[in-house]
Amino acid sequence: MGTTVPKKAGTPGEKAALIRDQVAASEVKYVGDWVDALVRSIEALRVPARDDPALHKVRADLDAASGPAVRDAVARALDTVRKGSLKNQ
Repeated sequence: MGTTVPKKAGTPGEKAALIRDQVAASEVKYVGDWVDALVRSIEALRVPARDDPALHKVRADLDAASGPAVRDAVARALDTVRKGSLKNQ
């Protein structure tokens, strides 16, 4: 949107119309920005289809990266419990 030069209004009625037009333009921009934000939010929250290949790749990569760390943490926790160093609380 470009910058417009305000018109000069002579009569009080022209001044009121000019102010009303400026307020309306401001409200239109505000509502447009709000709708854009709402659309972006809805698109961001959409759940991908279960058969989406990209989703399966991300899930497989995440499992490959986190699986060993989770297994190691669980093994250490079980060892700690078996050794009795955790007390019942």
